[in-house]
Amino acid sequence: MSGHESYAVVVLEASRVNRLDSHEIEDLIDYFDPDGVVLIRGNAPAFTVEQVRYELERVIPDGVGLHAIAESDPRTVTTDAGTVLIAPNELSTQQVESYLPGDGSHTYVLTEAVSVEMDMIALTASVDGLDPYGGHDTPLTVFSGQLASDYWVDHDGIDLRGLGVVKQGNVKIPCFYLGSDGVVTVKSLAEGKLGIRALTGMGETYAARFKQAGYKTVEDIYRAEMVDLLSIKGVSDHRAEQFTKQSTALVEREVVRFTDDESLPQDVVHIDIETDGLNPSIIWQIGLYDPRADETYAFLQKDSTQKGEILREFGAWLRNNLDGRAVVAYNGWKFDFPHLTEFFHQCAPEYSQTWESTYKVDPYDWVVREGHAAFPSRGNGIEAVADAVGYEREHTGLDGATTAHAYQRWMQNPCGETELDWDRHTTYCREDVLALHHVYQALLNSGRVLSEQNTDRPTDENTQQGTLFDY
Repeated sequence: MSGHESYAVVVLEASRVNRLDSHEIEDLIDYFDPDGVVLIRGNAPAFTVEQVRYELERVIPDGVGLHAIAESDPRTVTTDAGTVLIAPNELSTQQVESYLPGDGSHTYVLTEAVSVEMDMIALTASVDGLDPYGGHDTPLTVFSGQLASDYWVDHDGIDLRGLGVVKQGNVKIPCFYLGSDGVVTVKSLAEGKLGIRALTGMGETYAARFKQAGYKTVEDIYRAEMVDLLSIKGVSDHRAEQFTKQSTALVEREVVRFTDDESLPQDVVHIDIETDGLNPSIIWQIGLYDPRADETYAFLQKDSTQKGEILREFGAWLRNNLDGRAVVAYNGWKFDFPHLTEFFHQCAPEYSQTWESTYKVDPYDWVVREGHAAFPSRGNGIEAVADAVGYEREHTGLDGATTAHAYQRWMQNPCGETELDWDRHTTYCREDVLALHHVYQALLNSGRVLSEQNTDRPTDENTQQGTLFDY
């Protein structure tokens, strides 16, 4: 990852693991390919943690470490990314110092002894258990299992992040990629995308019926005859066909069409924008790939006070080079397109008409929202889909949240300490547009539309399945 090593850890909460069966755990490990699994207690009693650890040891493959934070003694794990300190209880400053490496390399602390309490009247936050990690020469990032994985705040110079699952809406299981340079990226996968629930429309009720009928995995559904799927209570012809097509996409790792819609234009350019957050105050990078010329471009705004400069450069490129082609952005209708429209109006109105007259295409919208095809991946993020269709990405150790956070720090205090590694960030954006091109080509080349009949698939016997603890 651009000269930086990483250590990947999936985080599981003991109180939720018994909701997953062994095949779903295997899916999780296969999806993230982690170096380790971290088990946090959450609100589970101690005996549950011990039981869950025992059961996980039987499922997690050799070579993947299992670390239960609730174990009694602090301990360190030496990784390619540096030292990981696992601290089950609150430590003194001296104890923390005794566990830190003497070479100044970055150290990651995994604990459940740090908590944050919000005063909703005063709108202030108090942090308990963090003080012992301050004042050390060794750079630290502290992760707490008491905080959700989307928590990320600098508390008096200490980088504090959450380890726990995000429980709003679809519960998401996080995987953290800990970089040797202190850069952390996080990916997540909804619990509802594991096992046969990876198939759209396979809610808990249907999943229970399919499991009762012996369909343990997506592969089982892929091998099934249509008549057998239709024998399951509540499964209509349409739903059986959808399950068949989606399972085919996942098992055969190719895009499968649901319709013969031919609305995707062939001659396009691909873009991706980087901002300072989901509600941006600036667009600071626009990546562009022109397949016709086989050229990538990075429009970069280092000076955050000059918001219009990057838009004028991008607008001029469109005016001079687009030549009637469509502009493609992944999930563009929800993010890239509206924000570009807004910032063109605000900061570069002379190019607003150029942008607004451009034909725009969103392949995510075409597949997921309009339902024309199925991606061969459990997640619909651009990296997951591109990987599934065979794109080998140059890894930078960055993600959208990390780049936004880094630019926020630069905006607030532009200095040598906060300056971004601009080459690394432009590489990240370039890889996104190249990944998008690869995904788009897979859609254009996906001429296969499955019929409702499923007579050419291998079949197999089905067996019953329960939760992880039934094995």
